[in-house]
Amino acid sequence: MKTKITISVLLLLISTIHINAQETWVGSLTGTNQWGNSGCYCTGEFDESYSLAITSQNSLYNRLSCNTFYEGSATFSGSESVSTQNAVPALCELMGGNVNIVDSLVVSAGIGFIQLSSISSNPLIPGISFLLGTGNYQDDPIYDLELHVTSYSATSVSGTWDSPNYNGCSFPHGTFSIQKINSLPGADIKIQNEIVSNSTFPSPKILWTGNTDQLSSTIKICADGSTATKIIYTNNDINLNLSDIHFQIASDPTADYPNYSGFFVDSIYGNKKIATLNHPTYLSYWNTPYREDTILIVNNNSLCTSYKIPIRIYPAPIILVHGLWSSSDVFEDMEQAIKGDLLLPSSLILSADYEATNDASFYENKDVVPDNITTVLMSARSHNYSAGKVDIVCHSMGGNLSRLYLQSNAYKQKNDIHKLITVNTPHSGSQMANILLNQSSATSAVARVVAEPAIKLFNLSTHSSIYNGGVEDLRVDSYAMDYLNYTKLNNSIVPSHSIITKNQVSNDNLFDLIFAAAGALNWMTPTSFSNYLFSQNSNDMVVTASSQSGGLSYPNSTTIQNQSHNGSPKNSSVKNEVIDALTTNSKDASYFCQDGFAPISQDTHYKSVEDTSSLQLIPGSISINFPAQNQSFNPGDIIPVNINSSNGISKIILESINLASNSGVLDTAMSNGIINYSVPSNAFGSLEFITFGFDSNNMVDYDTVKININQPAAIDSISVYRDTIYVQENKTASVSVTAFFNNDYNYNVSNLPAVQYQIADANLAMYDGYNLIKGLKVGTTLLTVSYLGKTKIIPVVIIPQDLSEVDMLTSINEDQNSKNNSSATEMANVNVFPNPFRSRTTIQYDISENNNVSVKVFDIFGHLVKDLLNANQTAGEHKIIFEGNALPDGLYIVEIRTANQCEKKKLLLMR
Repeated sequence: MKTKITISVLLLLISTIHINAQETWVGSLTGTNQWGNSGCYCTGEFDESYSLAITSQNSLYNRLSCNTFYEGSATFSGSESVSTQNAVPALCELMGGNVNIVDSLVVSAGIGFIQLSSISSNPLIPGISFLLGTGNYQDDPIYDLELHVTSYSATSVSGTWDSPNYNGCSFPHGTFSIQKINSLPGADIKIQNEIVSNSTFPSPKILWTGNTDQLSSTIKICADGSTATKIIYTNNDINLNLSDIHFQIASDPTADYPNYSGFFVDSIYGNKKIATLNHPTYLSYWNTPYREDTILIVNNNSLCTSYKIPIRIYPAPIILVHGLWSSSDVFEDMEQAIKGDLLLPSSLILSADYEATNDASFYENKDVVPDNITTVLMSARSHNYSAGKVDIVCHSMGGNLSRLYLQSNAYKQKNDIHKLITVNTPHSGSQMANILLNQSSATSAVARVVAEPAIKLFNLSTHSSIYNGGVEDLRVDSYAMDYLNYTKLNNSIVPSHSIITKNQVSNDNLFDLIFAAAGALNWMTPTSFSNYLFSQNSNDMVVTASSQSGGLSYPNSTTIQNQSHNGSPKNSSVKNEVIDALTTNSKDASYFCQDGFAPISQDTHYKSVEDTSSLQLIPGSISINFPAQNQSFNPGDIIPVNINSSNGISKIILESINLASNSGVLDTAMSNGIINYSVPSNAFGSLEFITFGFDSNNMVDYDTVKININQPAAIDSISVYRDTIYVQENKTASVSVTAFFNNDYNYNVSNLPAVQYQIADANLAMYDGYNLIKGLKVGTTLLTVSYLGKTKIIPVVIIPQDLSEVDMLTSINEDQNSKNNSSATEMANVNVFPNPFRSRTTIQYDISENNNVSVKVFDIFGHLVKDLLNANQTAGEHKIIFEGNALPDGLYIVEIRTANQCEKKKLLLMR
C-alpha cells in the first residue's frame, strides 16, 4: 500500500508584498496523521518531518498576492519514523533516511492556492505502506493539505496545516515554516548564436530572450569548439554589482574539464554582462545523441544560483566532401551510418555535392568547401542549434579542396573548421593523374583511350573529362600541389586525422580497364603494371599510402587493408573509424595531429619522359563489325561481338564500359571471331566497347563502338538528395537527382538531358546548366525537378553571398604566367562561343587603344599549340576563329595579350 498525498497551500496574506525577483526558500514541515477504524484500511498514526526548499522563478510572494499563475520547482527532502498498529516498516527505502524529489508547482485561480502536479508519478512525501492480512497492497486516500499562515514577512512564512477533506478516515495536521535565503533583482536575458566572421550571417540568431521571472527554453549547443554562443545579461537593479554575477556549467562549475563541458569568458559593458561560451570540443559516443546540462548564473556575493538555463550538447555539424568524378552518392552509406550510430539530426550533416564541376580545377572548385560550411551552419541555425564550426570528412580530391580552403587567408578570417578527417586523399598528388596526362608516353595515350569514355559513362554525363583541370591539379609535382604543399602549407592548422586504405589486388573497374590496356602495351599484367606505376609503394590502386597519409604517422593516421580507392566510404571499417574520429576529443593529440600536415614527396615514371614504350598504330588493323554504332539493346541481351583483325594481331583485349559497377575486361589469345557479351541487368544509358589488338611485340590498333541500352523497367519515383537547397547570391548549388525503377535499380541522373529543372520565381534563382541552381536574390522559392513523368518539388533558399575571397591558385598556367606578367591588367569583354566546341570556335575581345595584340592557344601543360595572331590592331571589338580539327579533345587555354592587358579563357574541345 503506497500513500499518495497532494499538498495544497492556502496562504492568508494580509497585505501585498511586491518583489520582482527570483527567490529561494527553505524550511520544514512536521505533522501527525491519525487514522480511525471506521471505513479505513488500518488504524494507527505516524509522525513526519521534512525539510522544504522552493526555488521560485516568478517570485513566490508576488505571484501569491497577485492571484496569478506560478511556475517553478520544489525540492522536498526528509526522513520519517513510523509507529503503526502492525509495526510494518515502509516499503520506500531511503538512502540514509533522505530523499530529494523535484516536481513542478502550478497556481490555480484562487488567491494563493498552490497545487503540486504529477503527484501520482512522483510523490513528494514518501508514503507508508502497510501489509494487510490478505497480503495485498492497497493505496490510502489522497489528501489535500492546507497551510494556514499565522506569521509572515518578506523573508519568512509559518503556520499550521491540516486536511479539510479527510472524509472521516484520517486527521492529518501539523506545522510548517519556510524562510527566503536569497533574492536577486530581476534581469533581462538574451541568448544568441553569433557567426561574426562570415558575411552570410550579418546578425545574431536569437535562441531565447526573456527575463529572470521566466523559464528559459532548452538551448541546443554544438560541441564544435567555437565561441558562437553568447548570453547577454542586462541588470535592472542599480544596487547589484555585476562583478558578482558569473556563469558556470553545472556539471563542471570550476571548468576543470573545459573540453567536455565548455567554459565562459565574460565582460561588463555598462549595465550588461556578456558571457561568451567556449563550446565543448567533443561529445563522447556514449553521450549521443546529446548530453543534458545546465548553465548557472550565479551571484557570488550570496553564493546562490540565481538563474538556470537548460542546455543540450550535440555533435558539431558535419560536411562530407566527395572527390574527382564523384558525387554525394559516394557518402550515402556513411551518412546513414553516422546518422544511425549518433542519432544525428539531418540538419547537422550535409553531403556536399559539386557533381557538375567534380573534375574541374582546384581554382574552379575553391568555393565548394566554404560554401557548404556556410550551408550546414545555416541549416543548423534554422533549427535553433548554436554552432560556429564544422567537422569535415572528405574523400579523395575533397581533402585537397578542404586543405586549400584551410590554408587560405579567407579561412584565417572565418576560422570555421573544427576537425579535418581525410580518407584516401592524394595529399602529395596521384601517379594516376600523371599517366593520364603525359603527352610524351605511348602508355598514357592508351590510358586516355580508356579513361575518357569511361568517366563520361560512369558519371552519365557528357561534360565529364580528364581534361577539365582536376586531373591536371592532382598530378604529382603539379603547380597546384606545389601551392598546396609549399606555398601555403599549414598557413592554418586544425586537428587532423588521415585514413589510409591499401589494396594489392585491383578490384576497381575504372583502373582495371586502364591497367589492362596500359599493362598489355608494356607486356605486364595489370598487377605488375600497378606496381610499376606506383614505384612498388603500397597504394589503394589510385594513391600511394604515403600520399594518403599527408605525413601524419600513427596514431594520427589509420590504415585499413584490402580496400581500394573507389568505394572506400562504403567500407564498414572506414565508416567506424570516421565515427570514432567524430566522437573523439579534437584536443586529443593521441588521435588528432595538432601540428599540421607534412606531405611526402612522390615518384612517378610519368612525371617526365621516362616511359620507353612505343605506339605505332596501323589504322584499320582491328575493327568491331557487330554491333553497329548506336544500335540499341536491352539489359540481359546476349550480343555476339564480332571482331576482325589483320597485320599480325594475335591477342585481343575487349573492354566493355557502362557504369562503374558493371564494366569489365576480357583478355584473349584470339585474332578474329565472336565474343558473346551479356549486357548487365543493371546497364543504363550508353555502353562502349573498346577492342585492342596486339602482335607479338606491340599494340597494332584499337577500335571502339558505342551502343544504347534501352530501359524496359518503369520508373517508380525520383528523389533529390537535399530536403532544402541553400544557395548564395551569385553562387551555384548542385542538385543530386536519383531515379528509382521497378527492377530495383536506381541511378544518379542529375546530368542527363531528360532531367528538367524549373524555378518558381525567376527573380530569385535560375537554372544554370547541368544540375546547377544559381542564386540571384535573397529569398525563398521552389524548384521542380522532372524526369520521365516524375516530379519532385523542394524549397530553394537564397542566402546572402559570403564576400570572403579564397586566395587560391588562380589556375594551372595562369598562376605561373602571372609571375612574369604581374603588371598586366584584365581585358574587358572577352567571350568564346561556342564553348565547349566541336571543331571551331570564335574568340571575341575588346582592346581599349591601338596596340599590338598577341592571341595564342596553349595546352594544359603550357605548351604553345597555335599562334593565332601577332599584329597591330585598332581600339575596339575584334574576332578571330580558332580551328581545332587537328587537335585531340581536351582543355586548352587562349591568351589575348597587349602591352598592358592580358586575359585568358579556357576552351573545351569535345567531339
